[in-house]
Amino acid sequence: MWTFLRIGLLAIAVFLLSATGHAADKHGAKLRVALLTGGHTFEEKSFLEVFDGFKGMKVTHIALEKENGFLESDAAKEYDVFVLYNMSATIPESQRKSFIDSLDRGAGFVVMHHAIANYPDWPAYPEIIGAKYFLSPMDWQGSSRQQSEYTHDIDMPIHVEDPSSPITKGLSDFTIHDEVYRKWMLYPESHLLLSTTHELSDKAIAWTRLHGKAKLCFIQLGHGHEAYANPSFQEITKRAILWSCGRLPDQKPKQ
Repeated sequence: MWTFLRIGLLAIAVFLLSATGHAADKHGAKLRVALLTGGHTFEEKSFLEVFDGFKGMKVTHIALEKENGFLESDAAKEYDVFVLYNMSATIPESQRKSFIDSLDRGAGFVVMHHAIANYPDWPAYPEIIGAKYFLSPMDWQGSSRQQSEYTHDIDMPIHVEDPSSPITKGLSDFTIHDEVYRKWMLYPESHLLLSTTHELSDKAIAWTRLHGKAKLCFIQLGHGHEAYANPSFQEITKRAILWSCGRLPDQKPKQ
């Protein structure tokens, strides 16, 4: 009897160990991150090195000049997070649908720097990311808008607007050498994380938005190697990716 009891207990222990190990593997699985570039030059080596340093992530660089059908491919469905660092002039209807499908399934999105000017032919894009950059003067939503402007090589003071957000928690104000944008439009219902008082820049620098099940973070920073090397830029970018798929340790539901 005791022999059968010991065998039964051993079997239960093996089962529990196996189940626990499986759960740990699943919980500890690397995030699958698609990093999209294209349509704008950038310092590729130093930019990609930023993402190489993010532990727990498998970041795949997708150069859209070579893989312009990626967004509507089956491969795109395998990614947890999309980081947009492209500045694409157009997006076909089929890819617009795939983009929305990714949002609807709850994929995370982090939109960076010149990606603010993506897809000027797609009216839904500004509403998704929370901003409209004007590549030329135009009438937009009943108002006459000037062309947006940018200025390189600016030492920009950055203020943490929401120190309670898991993306910015514990971070201090900092200065970054970067490119600034102004005369663009920020949409309402964007939760402001970072701001600047530089006279050549509009105030908002980073924010979060919800789009159905999807969490989206926009970060205006990130022009060149000096910005890439900034520790605060790197930390915010890493946390934004984790936040977008609910992986930050202190993240609350729907935050």
